[in-house]
Amino acid sequence: MELIKSWHAEDIIDYVIGFNGTLVLDYQKNRFYSSDTLDGKVVPKILELVKDMNYEAVICDQYSAHVTKITNRTKLIAQRNHLELILDDLSAYYDKQINKLLCIIDKEQLDEFTKNAPSYVTPDFKAVRSNTEYLEFIHPNLSKTNGIRKVCELLGITLDNVISFGDESNDLEMIRDTVGVAMKNANPLLTEKAQHITEFDNNHDGVARFIEAYLLK
Repeated sequence: MELIKSWHAEDIIDYVIGFNGTLVLDYQKNRFYSSDTLDGKVVPKILELVKDMNYEAVICDQYSAHVTKITNRTKLIAQRNHLELILDDLSAYYDKQINKLLCIIDKEQLDEFTKNAPSYVTPDFKAVRSNTEYLEFIHPNLSKTNGIRKVCELLGITLDNVISFGDESNDLEMIRDTVGVAMKNANPLLTEKAQHITEFDNNHDGVARFIEAYLLK
């Protein structure tokens, strides 16, 4: 909500889907919908899984980012999201429901971890990559489609009336389940499922140019 204000976009945003689909904000009505949250009791299992990697773990709540290390990488997350940065062993979350646990991991180690499958799934959690250094641990049944489906329910429309844009493996389900558009620089897993591929990448207004060319003409 703080980001929306900083963008001066209060009058043009209706819904925001966050945390890989587990949280939906009806911005105009100031109402949150949450589903498929992650049980905090699995946090120690996740930290055990990544213990041999160079990582920082992050759990965000509404106003703060709780991190296992304060580094340039965790400082950047807090700055980008207008959150207070708090050094934390995360044990306070073991008996709570959380939206996700983010691990920031060196690219080479994350490449090795994710090379064999788009996601790492256990009965307790799923790990999906969201950029070159981010591995997000979420509820095993969660995908961005969950959040999109909730917005469709609120609007009275179906998934085939939704266009989604994505670039990483955590976008795979929504690209598959809607009219999916992969970014030019997307993970190849997405381009295989997408109905369209943008002419321009993330750093050259790929989404905006696609919308202008195909939706607003």
